Amino acid sequence: MWRAGCAGRAAGLSVTARTLRAWQADTRTPSRKNLAAIEQAYRTVQRENVARYLLARLNRGGRPSQQVAGWAGHVNSSQDEQG
Repeated sequence: MWRAGCAGRAAGLSVTARTLRAWQADTRTPSRKNLAAIEQAYRTVQRENVARYLLARLNRGGRPSQQVAGWAGHVNSSQDEQG
């Protein structure tokens, strides 16, 4: 199951696919109780995503991701060729 769905169920959110489609189409709005559960689920998933990013960065010894490191490496390598 997808992470947000699990977080929603853990927060007490249990709605049908039909209800979700209605919320997304703005034909119905969630109750206050469901809005609170949605907010809690959103924050849980957001916290997990940040934690995953930080854990990955710690495992790289504080270095940024490969995309950023690759770009920085390219700049450094061109400076090395000039020097």
